[in-house]
Amino acid sequence: LRNTMVGSTGAKVILQLVKTKLPDLEKLNLSGSNLNSSFTKDLLEGTVDHPALREIDLSDNDIRLGGPELVELVKRNRMIVELNIQRTHLRNLFVRLIEIQLRKNAEKLGIKRIASPALEDDASED
Repeated sequence: LRNTMVGSTGAKVILQLVKTKLPDLEKLNLSGSNLNSSFTKDLLEGTVDHPALREIDLSDNDIRLGGPELVELVKRNRMIVELNIQRTHLRNLFVRLIEIQLRKNAEKLGIKRIASPALEDDASED
């Protein structure tokens, strides 16, 4: 779904499919999809209990106010070990909290991962 400009409303429909019809989905790519910050609440609700989802790509979307929901998502769904938040304008505080939790999730699953590029990206200052 990368660069589809589906928008937050269209992505919400896709999340319903992910939640109800795609229990084996491991990667969800919504990069460059014209998502806004309110979508992060839908993402949390739609994927918090997903049994297989490990990677989500939200890069190139302006979700600058969605940090709290994304932190909550990676804390509650310990299967998620990658969350690409490059060029999303999230505050550095949330970028760091997300990265810490992703590292913990990966450790628990026995997966080795490298630090997220978002840590060096253009996330806005705290």
